Amino acid sequence: MHSRNTPVFQSNENARGPATRWVPGATGPKFVGRGLWIGLLCVMFLLVLIGCGPATTEPPIMPQEPTAAVRETEPGPVPTPTRSVEELLPEAAILCEASFYWNVQMPEGGMLPAGPILALNKKLWDPDRTWRHYYSSLDIDQAQSPSEIVALICIRESREYSGQYHDGQIGYKPNWQVRVVSWTDGQLLAVNAFEGGDAPQTKSSGSGPAYGGPPSTACSEWLASLEVGPVPTPGPTPTFSPAPVMILAGTSTGGVPSLAVSPDGDWLAAGYEDRSVRLWDAETGEEKARLEGHQSQVTGLAFSPDGSLLASGACSAWDWDQHTPECIESEIRLWEVPTGGEAAILAGHRSGILGLAFSPDGQLLASSGRTPLVMLWDVATKSELATLDCGLFYVYGVAFSPDGNLLATGGDGGITLWEVETHEEAAVFGGLDNTFIPSLAFSPDGRYLALATSVGDAIQLWDVGTFEETATLLGHEGQVLSVAFSPSGKVLASGGADNTVRLWDVATGTQIAILAGHTSLVVAFSPDGALLISAGMDGRIIVWEVPAQ
Repeated sequence: MHSRNTPVFQSNENARGPATRWVPGATGPKFVGRGLWIGLLCVMFLLVLIGCGPATTEPPIMPQEPTAAVRETEPGPVPTPTRSVEELLPEAAILCEASFYWNVQMPEGGMLPAGPILALNKKLWDPDRTWRHYYSSLDIDQAQSPSEIVALICIRESREYSGQYHDGQIGYKPNWQVRVVSWTDGQLLAVNAFEGGDAPQTKSSGSGPAYGGPPSTACSEWLASLEVGPVPTPGPTPTFSPAPVMILAGTSTGGVPSLAVSPDGDWLAAGYEDRSVRLWDAETGEEKARLEGHQSQVTGLAFSPDGSLLASGACSAWDWDQHTPECIESEIRLWEVPTGGEAAILAGHRSGILGLAFSPDGQLLASSGRTPLVMLWDVATKSELATLDCGLFYVYGVAFSPDGNLLATGGDGGITLWEVETHEEAAVFGGLDNTFIPSLAFSPDGRYLALATSVGDAIQLWDVGTFEETATLLGHEGQVLSVAFSPSGKVLASGGADNTVRLWDVATGTQIAILAGHTSLVVAFSPDGALLISAGMDGRIIVWEVPAQ
C-alpha cells in the first residue's frame, strides 16, 4: 500500500530498451533510430545461423538443478542451517527438568566448564511452570549462539510468603535452587540453593504481589568460586528429588502439628501450636482466614468429603493435679469453608485429640486420642453416636476405608479394623504388640493399609484382605510420624523425625525421593497427585512438586 506522497513508478513488460519513462499504449520507446533497428535484425539473423535459435518473448527458462554427478565433481556452497538460542530451549528445558528429579549429595564446590553458558529459569508458581531463557544480572559468560554452549544453569524459583499489604496483596521472598548441568549429556556438575531478599515494606496500592530481590549476587559469587575444567565422566544417575513450589511462613510461637487438604485442592488447612487454625489459598499461598477459639494447640484436622466443613480438635480441659498437666477432655469444632464461620462444637471427647477422619459419605466423624477410646459422631445431628474401645493405651490414628465399610484404628500396640455399620471388630493385626503407630492410611483402592511404626523406623504395608504384612519400607533414620498415599495409589509419602519427607514406589517398595531440610510431622497429597504438602514443628508448610505417576 502506498501513501499519496509516495511516487509509484510505471512499467510495462513489453519494454525492450533503457527508456526512462514508458508511455501507456505505445508500441516502442521514443527516440529510437532506424540504424539501431537494422543492427538488431542483423544480430538476430546471425544467431539463427549459428543455431542459438530465435529470440522469444516467453519468460527465460531457469537453470536446472545440477545432477548428482556434477555435484560430486563440482560441489557448490551448501548453506549451513543456523539455530537460535531460543530454539534450543525445549531441549535445554528437558535437561534442566531432569536435573531436579535427582536426589544428590554433592560435595562442596563442584565444577563449571570453561565457555559460554545458557541460563534458564522456572517460576514454580506460574500456572504453566515453563522453563524460560533467563536474561539476568548473573555474572556469567552468556551464550550467544547454540554452537558456543558448554553448560546450563538451571534456576527453579520458589516464593516464600513474607507478609500481606493493606490492599490485600501478598509479599514474597524469591528463593532459588540452582543446578549446573553439562550441555552435552545433562550431567549434574554443581548444586546450591539461595534465599532472596524480603518483600519491600511498602508498595503501590493495587499493583499486585510484591517480591524481594533475587539472590543473583550470591549465586554469581558461588559460580565464580567453582572449579573450571572439562566435563567429567558421567557417574551413576541419582534418584528423583522434587523442589519446593511454595513455602508458607509459620508463626514465632510454635509449629504445625496438623494439616489437611480440601477435596478440590483449593484450600490448605493448618493447625498451629498457637491454638489457631489457618486457611491458605493453595494456589497463591495467601492466608484467607484465621479460625480462633481453641484453648490449646490444634492437634487434629479433617475436611468433609464435599469440602464444605473443616473439623479441628484440641484439648479443652486439664487435670492439674498431675506432675505434668494431663488433658482430660477435648472439643471438636466444625467450621464452614471457606468463610470460616463456626458451624458447631462437639464436646465430650475424653482425652487429647490425636486423630480425626470423616467417613467417605460425610455422615460420620471419627476422633481418637490419648485413651483407648475412639468416638464416632453423627455429623448431621452434631452428637455422639458410638464409642469403640480399642484396648490400647493411646489411639493415634483413625482412617475409613474408601468404601466406608471399615474403620482402622492404631496406636500403642496394634491395629484394629471395625465394621462401621455394626461397630464390631472385624480383625486385629497380629505381631504389633510392642509397636508404636502414630499414623496409618488406606490405599485409594482399599487393598493396603500403610503403617508408620516405631520398629526399626519402618513403614509397613498390610494386605487388608488377608491381614498379612506384604512389605517393609526402610530408609528413615528416625521415627516415622506420618504416611499418605497419592491419589493413584502408586506412591506413598512419609514424614519422619529425621527431618526428611520420603517418597516410595508402592509396587516395588523402593525409595524414589528424599526431601530434606524440613522437620516434618504430617504429609498430604493434593487431589490430583501433582503436589505434596508437608508441615512440621519448624512452623513452615512446604508445597512440593512431585513427578507424574
